Amino acid sequence: MGQKIKSALEMALEKTANLNVDQQEIIDMELEQKGSEWAAKFLQSKSFDLTAALKEVPQKDLPAVIKGARETFLRNIQPPSDAVIRDTNKRAMEGLMLLTDNKQHLKEIFGEMEYLFQYYVQAVQQVYAAAKNAVEQRLAQAQHKLEQQLGVRVKVKAENRPEFQIEYQRALGQLNSQYEEYLNHHKDRVRSVL
Repeated sequence: MGQKIKSALEMALEKTANLNVDQQEIIDMELEQKGSEWAAKFLQSKSFDLTAALKEVPQKDLPAVIKGARETFLRNIQPPSDAVIRDTNKRAMEGLMLLTDNKQHLKEIFGEMEYLFQYYVQAVQQVYAAAKNAVEQRLAQAQHKLEQQLGVRVKVKAENRPEFQIEYQRALGQLNSQYEEYLNHHKDRVRSVL
């Protein structure tokens, strides 16, 4: 009866007490987290001065902070399906530029990414039009029969039909999968620069 009930934290600490944990790994993880937090602040606030924050970091700690910031910026670069994502992409690229002295090489990669994004926007428009056209063709017969039954002209908007949403989302998923692959290749190239 005199046995103490242990919290989950106490049990976890007891189990890991004998593990050899490299203190530098823990420090690096904390520094990466700090870099990640700063990148998130930079993305959210135009008033956050990332350059000034990085200048306060001791030189020996800078690689881990930069790694954390880099990964946060790269995670936030996505196929630009709307204006908010386009703005986030631009801001993330601006942040990545602050992390390196090799700006010219990074500009080249970003130029290729922008080109990819332009094609993506065009491809999304084509996918939308193709899905709409496919559903409109399937609905044309049903619309004609309905008009004959009712004796009045009926207008069915393909975009409002569940079939359109299913068709469009399927095709968009395939498109996103392809573009994610290309985008990941470019992100790896950015990692090689930083």
